[in-house]
Amino acid sequence: MQIAIIAAGAAALCLSAPALGQTGYQESMAAAGQAFEDNDWPALNQALDNAQAARPYSLYIYRNRILALMLAGRQSEALALTDDAAARGCTLALTGHPAFDDLAALPEFAPIAARMEANAAPSGSASATREFADAALLPEALAFDKKQTLYVGSVRNGAILSAKPKHQRLTKIVTAPGGVFDIEIRSDVLWAAVNNQLVYENADPDAPFAAVMRFDARTGAVLGDARVSENEALLGDLEVAKDGTVYASDSLTPRLYRMAPGGDALGVRPGALGEEEHRRKKPSPFCRRLSRRPVQRRYGDGRRDGDRQ
Repeated sequence: MQIAIIAAGAAALCLSAPALGQTGYQESMAAAGQAFEDNDWPALNQALDNAQAARPYSLYIYRNRILALMLAGRQSEALALTDDAAARGCTLALTGHPAFDDLAALPEFAPIAARMEANAAPSGSASATREFADAALLPEALAFDKKQTLYVGSVRNGAILSAKPKHQRLTKIVTAPGGVFDIEIRSDVLWAAVNNQLVYENADPDAPFAAVMRFDARTGAVLGDARVSENEALLGDLEVAKDGTVYASDSLTPRLYRMAPGGDALGVRPGALGEEEHRRKKPSPFCRRLSRRPVQRRYGDGRRDGDRQ
């Protein structure tokens, strides 16, 4: 696999952002897996609906809901979900299962497929300025220091690597104890948002953690390891202010963590929206349309209903 750093332009992407309810999500996905093994399509659809409610923006779940509807013989609803995703500018890989082949064979699917293909087209010109061949690397974090040395963090194996300007080979600095979701470089200190979750190759669902770690950028020595106290947290973005204050966002719950300059502990930033308050707030219109939108089924006599999906 080649890893390319894009200099200009970008493809139009539709990203998923997990919401709150990690435990409910895991339970729903476990139920979905069992229902799939049992060929229990009604139970599969219900479990995936519950998972989508926990992760409203997840296109992974959305794609599986389309598959589940096809397995249950609910073709018009599967088409409606697929068309809805295409209308939002998303592109889904609807392959890898015979039920997806059945979906693609439907006459109504052709214009949807054409729209998704158009969604995937680049919105501008792009070029790769540097490429690195590394089959084990799944880069999520990039940073440059003042000398334009490149730093790359891997969410798959936790490696943090660097390459000087014009060098075409990455040199490993350190391996973090989790996937590296973001990095910042300040002088000779590397800051990293580290989680032993999701695509990290040694993910531990029984003991997940999220941390902000500091490393010596020259030697890789660990200078600090501040872990959040909440069990359900995933640190996605990291910023280090000029005064040394560290901010990290939680991708599972809308809250912002803060660590004072020279501190060694993370705390929820005052004024940040907590999990319970978030549960009481209404979902955004996008969330409602994606996870709760009534899907219309058309019958032979032209009638429709509004069964929720």
